[in-house]
Amino acid sequence: MNRPTFELSRRNSKNGRSGVCHVLKGRSFTIRASRSRTRAWFDFDMHCGNHEIKEIVSKSLWSRYLQHLEAERYRPTMYVNVTHKVILLQVRKDFEEEWFSSAYDVCADLENLIRIRAMSWLTNDKTTYELPAGILRVVGRVEDGDVVEIDKRLFTRFIEDLTMDYHILKRMSPRDFERAIAAVYARTGQFDRVILTPASGDEGRDVILEASKWGDKRMIVEVKRYRRRCVSAETVNSLVGVLTGEEPGAKAALLTTSTFAPQLKRHRSIRKALENESLELLELIELVEGCIQSDYSSEPLHFGTRR
Repeated sequence: MNRPTFELSRRNSKNGRSGVCHVLKGRSFTIRASRSRTRAWFDFDMHCGNHEIKEIVSKSLWSRYLQHLEAERYRPTMYVNVTHKVILLQVRKDFEEEWFSSAYDVCADLENLIRIRAMSWLTNDKTTYELPAGILRVVGRVEDGDVVEIDKRLFTRFIEDLTMDYHILKRMSPRDFERAIAAVYARTGQFDRVILTPASGDEGRDVILEASKWGDKRMIVEVKRYRRRCVSAETVNSLVGVLTGEEPGAKAALLTTSTFAPQLKRHRSIRKALENESLELLELIELVEGCIQSDYSSEPLHFGTRR
């Protein structure tokens, strides 16, 4: 396939509504591009979990992009980022071809693309994703739910699917999504017990974590799967309220497939919970990236990012 341009990619991706498959060094990746009256955005999805890509792209492109935004006094109206597999940028439409070409050149210069797999899905795929049966084993039952462990072979298969398409998390059934989060936490190896609560009546307790380092205390995990909107301060405050019914010293974590509303720390109860480390706000992709990194390398697994 010939070298893509912004305009060609925009037309072929129906102004960003679907993905266009390209081949680079024998591996497939997807490009989407879109333009409004004054702005343009594009993303390169390389279908991989290779952290070297994030490091290289960050050094060679991201800092230059931030300098460009500052020089042009331009503020993106959407979430822009460079991750372990995606480059997503927005610019004024006058600069669309220049920055599209720069991003493509960075991808073309990458040497370590061994984890990019042949594409077997479309970015607008609406099919339901089913978590591999047996990925969680019930090894005990307690008052709050089932104590679970993972089947490492099936978990690796799930991570491979997730590496290809992070959005399968949004195409799962609600219960499979909760099971997936329990599996991810179990994979970290940092907890003595991972408890999956019942599908209903859990009062915001989707997963419960217990670890000897906390003594008799535990962490309550609530997950929010949003497609577009941010997690509001009201939602976070509700979880903080759940802690009042727990033993003193209990912790809580809120994970989301989206992001958190800006200026959450203006709310006194949230700020206090964050300061005394009884609350963690985590974007799920950080925890998932840790699992991908751990499954594909010998590097230590990192556990989320406190906001």
